[in-house]
Amino acid sequence: MNSSSLAQRGAFFCLLGLAFVMPLIPVSPEMPMNKHLLFAALAGCGGLFLWIGAMRRESTPALGTPTDTAFGAFLLCTLPSALFALNPGMAQLELGNLTCFGLTYLLAIKTLRTRRQVLAVYGVVLLGGVIISGLGLQAYGRFLDSNASEFARSGYLSTDLFPHSYLAAQYLVMVFVGGVVLLLERGLSLPWRLSIAVALTPMGAYLLAIGSRGAYIAVGTALLISAILRVRAGGGSSRISRALHVALRMTAVAGVAALLYVLATVSGLLPEDALDNAVERVSLLVESKYEENNFERLDIWKATVAMVSDHALTGVGLGCFATGILPYQTATRLVPHAHNQFLQVLGQSGLIGFIGLLFLLRHAWHAIRKGAAHLAGDDTRRGPFHASVAALLAALVYCFLETPLHWIEAGSLIVILLAIMSRAGCVSRDAVTSRPLAFGSLVVFGLLLGIATPAWQNFHEFSMSRLHAARLAQSARTAEAEGNTELAQSQWQRTDELLRKADSQFPASIEATMQGTELAWARGDLRTAADWQWLGNARFPGAPFQLYNLGSLLMQLNRTDHAIPFLLEVAQRPQGDSSYAATVTLARAYAQNQQFEEAWFLQRDLVRDWRLIEEHPELLLDAVSSLLMLGRHPETTHLLLESYLDKSEDGEENERYRHLRSRLEQQREHWNRALWRGPMWTGWLERPLPPPRPPANESN
Repeated sequence: MNSSSLAQRGAFFCLLGLAFVMPLIPVSPEMPMNKHLLFAALAGCGGLFLWIGAMRRESTPALGTPTDTAFGAFLLCTLPSALFALNPGMAQLELGNLTCFGLTYLLAIKTLRTRRQVLAVYGVVLLGGVIISGLGLQAYGRFLDSNASEFARSGYLSTDLFPHSYLAAQYLVMVFVGGVVLLLERGLSLPWRLSIAVALTPMGAYLLAIGSRGAYIAVGTALLISAILRVRAGGGSSRISRALHVALRMTAVAGVAALLYVLATVSGLLPEDALDNAVERVSLLVESKYEENNFERLDIWKATVAMVSDHALTGVGLGCFATGILPYQTATRLVPHAHNQFLQVLGQSGLIGFIGLLFLLRHAWHAIRKGAAHLAGDDTRRGPFHASVAALLAALVYCFLETPLHWIEAGSLIVILLAIMSRAGCVSRDAVTSRPLAFGSLVVFGLLLGIATPAWQNFHEFSMSRLHAARLAQSARTAEAEGNTELAQSQWQRTDELLRKADSQFPASIEATMQGTELAWARGDLRTAADWQWLGNARFPGAPFQLYNLGSLLMQLNRTDHAIPFLLEVAQRPQGDSSYAATVTLARAYAQNQQFEEAWFLQRDLVRDWRLIEEHPELLLDAVSSLLMLGRHPETTHLLLESYLDKSEDGEENERYRHLRSRLEQQREHWNRALWRGPMWTGWLERPLPPPRPPANESN
């Protein structure tokens, strides 16, 4: 083995490490940047091996396919957005990720020269998928044993590898679909087929248990398109015979999958109703009572489009989606990504980056069609190629509902599959990389990683300061519970100092101000909470949930006149979580400010929203209080009180209800006496409003 082969093998082993290790790195709050650092280390070492090979005049596959050019153009098109980013630190951090993606693509192009090497990559990816699924199924078992509600499913199914089970689904759909297509194609030995079938079993079970409708759609659509592509690709037989052949193989695989499902339910690996739950999850798309959940993504997409209209050319900047969308969103929490990869690229990189993405998709589709036709009669190379195509199609379908490229685990696999796909249909032309080009590439990649490294370090310190603040806050609560107020006060002060340190380490982020507001509010230090919220609102003006928090804090500080403008601004936004919450609080602010006419104007619509009243029946008592202060609508007031008894827990009368009912009876007695005096008092009785609307499936 000569020195040149050592360099090539070193680069290949770095690629294998990227394919296997990236999804298996635990997510640890103690090491928030561990994935990024290992990603950079493996990609950088692989690039260094390629540079050594170029210096020694080794021959490697040359770049130059249309897909190669399009991928490079896409990366270049995202760079302008880094120069105009709202959060420069996050842009530098994301720039490091894009650099590692570029190095990963280069590694795959230069090292995957044979079918055996491609199968080696597939093998380690399948092994990683088995490990991920095994841990996920253990978590699923704990979910079943706990008899938790369906809303807790995603939390229970989260593991140390993926903080949310849907992130695991975005990765596993590619691995699962690629493995199924490998089984459908010819050219693999029996041990390979058995190994793949064994690996797919836990992955299929875990994907079924996750309950992601996007995953179901991605798997089904990718397999269907892959089958159509295989039939249309050409070959020695007619299309009808090819279609029958593909259909027969898919039927056989479906039969095996059904048999494995039965065995999994009999053995206890899956509950008997696992398939029923999956069908139920899909049926929720047409359930009227889940309408708000089904259209939650639509609200995010509308907000993203509004953001793009104001930052059309270069977007809000790489990695800056969460901060850029703040003034446009309607949710009361941070929105970290667009739940749509195309809108994510459009929002962060603007039209320049979006055009680069469309350019890449266009050339990738041409490469797929050309490769499918070229390998139609090649049983040896066709299977790995079609597996990469099917996996990429699954990722593409998921891109309409999630953002796979936003996550390192799924993004690195997409880049490797893209490189495998780009080589099909054309003869790999080996060439010697020129030394000046190799040296220039090394300098460029090193410079980009050098720009990202300080941002990674700052983000690590930022995250650690926030983590220590959260732990110190918990310790302060314990000290308060034990009666040690002096120690608790000292720890609360230290908590605030840590958060201010975190804010200085990453000053364009909103997480520190949000955490500072939350902790100070929870301990009752309203002035400190308001100071944090003022800072957040000044840094990112117009964010609805920040305006709502600020208005609520000012109300609790008895500064109602100052609170009303902030709450009014949010309440006038398009309907969403924050506007509903602001409307409720604004009505209470008006009542607290003795503006009962304005309060009843808002409460009149709130009490007619049966969904809102089901969750918050106390809003009925707010409306009753305003009506009593206005001296209007006695019959409506009575109906609202009776509705409260129906909606409240166990129909119990609380102290506030009894007080308001007593006031209503006193007013009724007063009205009766006034009416007995003559017709001049009939103006007190105005036409009552109708009672709150019942659900659509109930009769009036």
